[in-house]
Amino acid sequence: QLGDPVRISHPLWAAAITTHLSDTELRQTHRVLAELADDPDRRAWHLADAQVVPDEMVATLLDEAAERSALRGAPAVASAAALRAAALSTSARNRAARRITAARHAWDAGQPITARDLLDETLDQWPEQGPPINPAILTESEAASEGGGWGPTIKVTDTGIEGGPPP
Repeated sequence: QLGDPVRISHPLWAAAITTHLSDTELRQTHRVLAELADDPDRRAWHLADAQVVPDEMVATLLDEAAERSALRGAPAVASAAALRAAALSTSARNRAARRITAARHAWDAGQPITARDLLDETLDQWPEQGPPINPAILTESEAASEGGGWGPTIKVTDTGIEGGPPP
């Protein structure tokens, strides 16, 4: 009906429509969808998709969406939200903390390789003493390595990195 909001309920229809939009039009569409969203998680994701530069407020909304996803038993969604929040972070400290949170959720989702890769990539971006995170801790006592073995126990703390063999 004319004047009613348009609801696209199937991803194929959404893809068919959005492929014809420019990047600017697509970001504007996401801004409008964020304003119309009743669900805070959808609002956060639409705001994130509307961003072209880091935005700590939107990153915080995605943090909250990640927490809600984890609480409802969707750790893979929580990991994706935390990773997107990391990409929108305005500081290296927040970006690292969010990437480690994404790794923790990936681990909970049964994705040990993804968790390990996220952690390794995050640690590789910091000097020898490790990221200054307080108190983000990720323990991979049983993370499978790419070779099929057990990974090391790694704790990222506010003072640096502690590591050793699994207990």
